[in-house]
Amino acid sequence: RTEYGSWWNQTGFLSIQMESLRAVTTVSQLAIDGVDCLTWGPNDLLYDIEAHPKHPIQTVDDCVKHALDQLRGSQTRISFRSYDHKLRNKYIDMGVTVLMEHPK
Repeated sequence: RTEYGSWWNQTGFLSIQMESLRAVTTVSQLAIDGVDCLTWGPNDLLYDIEAHPKHPIQTVDDCVKHALDQLRGSQTRISFRSYDHKLRNKYIDMGVTVLMEHPK
């Protein structure tokens, strides 16, 4: 049992799914010790963006940029579902380190 727990502590990772502007704007509070990755799906986040038309952040890309800026110097990484391998370099250049996309 303890061997199994040790294996997970060394091998597993913890990712938190963010689906709201509030989560994006408080991303540094989610990036606590032990959280390896923060992620979201762009379509889920768009529901909240559309529900808040006067919020200063109005695009998914602006959310990505904001989160990356807030996490600068943190060990927590950003994962993003671009769905399209053609967008890979765009998000890598922004600083995203984990990409989820459809296979070619």
